[in-house]
Amino acid sequence: MAQITLRIPDSLSSETREIAKAEGVSVNHLISNIVAADVARRKLHQFLSDRASGAPSRDEYLKILKKVPSAPLRPGDEL
Repeated sequence: MAQITLRIPDSLSSETREIAKAEGVSVNHLISNIVAADVARRKLHQFLSDRASGAPSRDEYLKILKKVPSAPLRPGDEL
């Protein structure tokens, strides 16, 4: 496991300690979870951006939808 020295403002350090105490975890555990969540969020954003770049344009999408035949809703498909 890697070790990182982190310098943060005193006020943020105090709040971090309070949150960790309230959640019953160590400051290290809290910060690790926050970093892991942010890394996951960034990876998801990149994944979705990559997927979206290959998606059809709005006009192309509307052309595709026009090809779908009209049909009555099936039971359970109502809004």
